Amino acid sequence: MDEYGKDFAVSVLMKVRNESERLKKQHEVSAEPPQVEIITSQNNQHLPPPVPPVVLAPDKGRKLVFDNFDFKQHVHNMTVDHQNVDVHWVRHMAVENRVSGNHLFGEKPSTDDLLQLENGLCLPSRQEHHLQRENYITLAERAIVELPCLKFLKPVACKHIPHQYRKEMSEKSEISFLGMIYYNENDVDGIQQVLTNLHQYVSYYGEDSERVYSCQGLVADQLSVECGVNALFELANGFTPEEKLEGLHLEIADWHAGNKFLKVAFKNFYSTSSSGDKCTLFNDRNLINRRNVKEDVDAAVNPCRTFFELEEKARLMAAAMQVVGMENLKDTPRGEFFYPNLHDAGNSEKKEYLRKIASHVIDKFVIRREKVEAILNSLLSAEEEEASNRREQTDNGRFICQFPGCDKTFAHNGKRTRDHEATHNAPVSDGESEGQVPETSSKIPEKDDMYNYQCSFLEYGMIILNFFDAIKEGDGKRILRSSKFQLPYLRKDPGSTKYALEALGMLFQVYGLLSPKAAHELIWNRSALLTGHNIPLDLLLEFFNRLLKEVERKLGHNETNHKAIDHYCHAVDITKSALDSFDRECCIIR
Repeated sequence: MDEYGKDFAVSVLMKVRNESERLKKQHEVSAEPPQVEIITSQNNQHLPPPVPPVVLAPDKGRKLVFDNFDFKQHVHNMTVDHQNVDVHWVRHMAVENRVSGNHLFGEKPSTDDLLQLENGLCLPSRQEHHLQRENYITLAERAIVELPCLKFLKPVACKHIPHQYRKEMSEKSEISFLGMIYYNENDVDGIQQVLTNLHQYVSYYGEDSERVYSCQGLVADQLSVECGVNALFELANGFTPEEKLEGLHLEIADWHAGNKFLKVAFKNFYSTSSSGDKCTLFNDRNLINRRNVKEDVDAAVNPCRTFFELEEKARLMAAAMQVVGMENLKDTPRGEFFYPNLHDAGNSEKKEYLRKIASHVIDKFVIRREKVEAILNSLLSAEEEEASNRREQTDNGRFICQFPGCDKTFAHNGKRTRDHEATHNAPVSDGESEGQVPETSSKIPEKDDMYNYQCSFLEYGMIILNFFDAIKEGDGKRILRSSKFQLPYLRKDPGSTKYALEALGMLFQVYGLLSPKAAHELIWNRSALLTGHNIPLDLLLEFFNRLLKEVERKLGHNETNHKAIDHYCHAVDITKSALDSFDRECCIIR
């Protein structure tokens, strides 16, 4: 173990040192005035050609990922002084950026930029609504082709939603495991020690009070981000940039955020008292015997996620059957969707046909245009009613009595104004007068609770489905856009307020707090790839934490021995590769 793990952090520290040297030389060159040397033709005859300066390539940078590593050591003979020990450490690793932001401006914006930030940037724009609809249609196509009569369209369904860095996101990630930090991140002094340890991986130039650090992102879950931000605030009054830990900023991770999205969904759509209500989540769970699905998502994350995706795709298929006029799975499309010779058509016609069905499904059951139009009409009606009720005012903002010939004015449009107008011989009619009951000629439409339940589940489920698919593709912009659509739901849920603040903080980082270079790297370096598809950075660290906890349980009384733990932490990548190879040779599926 010592042989395999002796150089566990050398590569990262070497890259940080080279980047610091490059920044130092770049700063020296920019600070020196240009020198002009006059050379005559006589003394220029025997001079050697000038040697071009050595230019170091800029470092792409990396993400430092950290998470808590907790376990409990049980003692055999318990006494007053010899009790069970709760251990709280921090595990961290570095993942090299696959997308560079070196082509963008690297200076941090001023605080005025954040004050002038448009609030509308944190909400989905019109273009983002259009892109979200396009993503929904693509995801719906993948589910629709599972219908027996439409399976021949599976080859033309889009399997990967393209983005500008698709090539980079298909490359294998370079990972360096940096060992264990023996401090508790939930403790004030502990989190400061953790950040101080991570600060050694930040490149810089200059010395002492004139030192300038590069921007380095620290990726963690919500609790770790909250502790880290508070620690940086406490250190903001330091005398030097090194004491302030300048250059560090916290970034929220996606796997824990996705679990929170699932918890909100289960909280609103999964109820153990609905076993008798057909087509609800709990009823479907019992119908297909998914006993590993729990009401508490944290107790069974993977089963709940798989079940949720299955339920969403089943409803998309059911919606497609209703759109094309199918009554059962053995039926065929009818009406305008009946194309008898579609099997022999070209791929372009098949794609157009599949998109037509998916578009109808999304517009009718997910976006629900009539619902959007009803909301807009109600807003317009409210604005018109407010305008009609607005009284005439003087130049200084006082309200004028509406009785002809009366010059009385009032500071507020309230009960005193109405009482005065009632003293006139012909009281002024006011829509706000008491006792008036508006006449309604139209009947209140009956509610279809089951239909509303299914449409609401489809609407919220497509946001989560798009978020998960964006992580698999490494599409950072789509992840950011999905967070915008998720923000109102987190804000509304009483138990998700802190995640709503973290999502809003991430948007502030992208649009106002970070430099364009750091914001670009935050957006596009949120996942890692080992085998298969991209996964969130915090999930990757969880995989290795699980391996280390298996090792820790087998160490016996040495499980709190720092030297023994370091042996395995520094060589965890070699250990995991050997175990994976053994599992493949023995055909063991975990």
